[in-house]
Amino acid sequence: NNTFALLNKQDQTFLRMGFFSNPLYPISPHHLKGVPLKFSLIVFPLSVFFNFVANIVYMPFGLIYNNIQIKKALKEFYASYKDQDTNLILIDMLEKKAGPKNQYASYKTGIAYLEGIHVPYDLEKAESYFKIAKEEHEGGLVKLAETLIRSENPNYDKAFTILNLVKDNPLASYYLAYLYFYGYGVTPSLRIATIYAGTAHTHNIKDYYDIYPKILQI
Repeated sequence: NNTFALLNKQDQTFLRMGFFSNPLYPISPHHLKGVPLKFSLIVFPLSVFFNFVANIVYMPFGLIYNNIQIKKALKEFYASYKDQDTNLILIDMLEKKAGPKNQYASYKTGIAYLEGIHVPYDLEKAESYFKIAKEEHEGGLVKLAETLIRSENPNYDKAFTILNLVKDNPLASYYLAYLYFYGYGVTPSLRIATIYAGTAHTHNIKDYYDIYPKILQI
């Protein structure tokens, strides 16, 4: 008793509160007004324990709620972002990141220009980005060869050379089949074209030039 008598009123109030200020606990300091200190000593550790348990129980629900709110915010953000000019999105998110230090971004930017996705179809720009991506990204070499094949003045010799560097790539196999079948940049060979076309067909490669069915018809 003498020990508690030495405490100032603020300390005694805190002791009586016993962390009851936690919103999870239904009792407030107002309810404890006039409660003897001895009773507070008993209730104090119980209140600490209750708050500890209550927070453990509450925490998962709080995390779930926060996760829902985050997903909702992201959904709203992307919804508003889609309403903006898609060309600006491409420039901001891809072209500004494209370069030797980010070959994947260069590859994706090249794809966009090659396929005309959200930007004007531009083989020259596509080729420039694929040249950047070719060092570490195998797909960049294949797409670079594709730009050479699809251009108004195809460079089949260069495309053939590039494709041979990654001839194990299924898509590269398909374009090699195309070159061998028509004799573009290489001596025509139905046998070799069939082998490459078969590899591409096995991997369900998109049939840009409808080569495989033509080979089967011969």
